[in-house]
Amino acid sequence: MSDKYEGVFESWEIGVTKNIVSRFQNRFPLLKREGFEDLVSECLIFWMEKRDAYDAKSKDNPKSYMAKALRRYLRDIKDRVYSIKRKLTYESQSLEEYFEDEDSENPRKKYEPAVLENLHLKVDISAAVEVLTPDQQMIYRLIYEDGMSPLQVSKRLKTYPKHVYREIVRIRQLFLEKGLMEYLK
Repeated sequence: MSDKYEGVFESWEIGVTKNIVSRFQNRFPLLKREGFEDLVSECLIFWMEKRDAYDAKSKDNPKSYMAKALRRYLRDIKDRVYSIKRKLTYESQSLEEYFEDEDSENPRKKYEPAVLENLHLKVDISAAVEVLTPDQQMIYRLIYEDGMSPLQVSKRLKTYPKHVYREIVRIRQLFLEKGLMEYLK
């Protein structure tokens, strides 16, 4: 590294740059994707443009002036990288659009959830639910399909919470016997 910049930068400039880049990458792991050498190069190029702005009469020594300038520059890079990451979460594709055309050769099909690939699982779960009593089926649907809590289910069915908890234990026992326990929350 120092061979590349020999004659262009002094050794203290390279040392300060490496130190600051290393600290920023440790503090903000997303910056590690940028690569240490790449960030050092970017910072040194930035410093080459800014070092003439240093006033020798100021109270800061050149090392602290450089450190401040590089920290500001790296914060800007960090903010840019993190804003791109946030932006990507808002640009995600809907699942309906993803599974819309089943006949097409979509390269992302290999990332389908394993539950969708195993059609037998859906049949096994529906067969297990059919074995349940009507009361247990209602509790199962309210909890596992509608996402209600046991207390909400007891209020909805106008029964005691203790009854709902007992039925949940029975439902789980049946799913355990059928080998489907891992698919319940």
